[in-house]
Formats: sequence, structure tokens, C-alpha cells
Amino acid sequence: MSFARKLNSLLLPFSILSWLGLLACALLYAHPTLLGQAVALPGWLLLLLQAIFTAAIFLQERAVTDRLRGLDFIGLLRRLVLGPGLLATACVGLHLLQQLIRQNLPNTSSLAFTAIYTVNIGLFVVLLARTNYVWRSLVLFRSSARLRTLWTWFEVLLGATLLLRLFTWTPPFGLDTALLGVMAAFGAYISSHQKWVAYLSRRQKLEAVLLQLAVILSMGCLCFISCTPCKIRS
Repeated sequence: MSFARKLNSLLLPFSILSWLGLLACALLYAHPTLLGQAVALPGWLLLLLQAIFTAAIFLQERAVTDRLRGLDFIGLLRRLVLGPGLLATACVGLHLLQQLIRQNLPNTSSLAFTAIYTVNIGLFVVLLARTNYVWRSLVLFRSSARLRTLWTWFEVLLGATLLLRLFTWTPPFGLDTALLGVMAAFGAYISSHQKWVAYLSRRQKLEAVLLQLAVILSMGCLCFISCTPCKIRS
């Protein structure tokens, strides 16, 4: 077994361990006396663990080479919706239940709330990474070398944007909107090169649109309910 294959085989357990570390850190950050003795964790440690978990998930998803099976484009999108997309939707329901309990039973322990927050973060990262690389498989289907280079730059910009979100410094609204606009325009330009659509029937094209809308809805809901790590502590 080559070194690269051995490294890829370690990504899944490392991702799980990094999420468990993030969960433990979030619980101790929000509840310093959870272990009986006060533990003051710095905020940067929470950010670091979140960055490590995000990087591990993206590397794990990037290492999958046989994502597209032949010309089964609809099956690829369906597996995305029925996998992390469905879990993300269920987690949105948990978040709404959490808010309902918080309003009606304000004395309820916030340990469960912190755990649900961390689950939401994990599922959002998994859904974002899986969607990114599913879309990569579709966009780069029989693509040119130039398009592959553009996609690499898109991945770099996406990673930089995610890392920027981890910092406590918030860019001005105008700059933040401009960066998101550039990312959206760049992604839309790359996504306009979709040779796989020509292999779909009219019914399959409609199904593909509905599946993509379902993924976008799941991501939008999770993005809406997610908050910055510094807001964990009540």
C-alpha cells in the first residue's frame, strides 16, 4: 500500500476524532465547570479544532476517486440528497426543536444545545464538502485542462473563504458582500461548463434540477442556523 493510500485510510478516523475533540472543546468552552473544576479554554483553540475538522473532511472527500460511476449522474445527485442532505435537514429540525424548548423551558440544561450546535457544524461541513466534490465530478466530466486549473483556483478561494470565517475579525459588509459576489460569479462561470447535461433525457434533467434545489435548500437552512464559535458560550 502506497503512502498516499495509507494517508487516505487515516482521514476518516482522524475526521471523527477531530469532531469529537471539537465537541469536547465546545462543551468545556460553554460550561467551564463541567468537570467539577473550572477550565478556562481560549477561544482560539475552538477555532483551531474547527479548522482542523474542516480541513480533514475536505481532504477526505477530495480523496474519493470513484465518485461518478459511469454515466450515472442522477444517481450521484440522489446519493448526495439522501445522504448528508437528508441528515442536514433532520439536524435543522433538531435546531428548531432546541429553540422551541429554549423558549418554553428556559431552565433546561444547555449541554444538549451545545451538542446540537456542534452536530450542526459537523453536518454543514460534511454537506458542503460532499456537495463541492460531487459538483466537481460533474463539472470536470470530460473537461479541458484549463477548466481543471480554474476549478483548482476555485477550491483555493473556497478554502480561504472558509478559513476567513473562523476568525473573530469580521470584514466590512461591503467587502464581505463583494467577496461572496466574486466567489458566486466564479462558481457560476465554472458551473456553466456542464457537458454531462447532454447525456440526460428531459425527465432526468427535471429530476437533476429538483435534486440540486433540494441540496441548495439544505445548505441554506444549515448556513442560516449556524453561528460563529464565539457565540457558543451563553
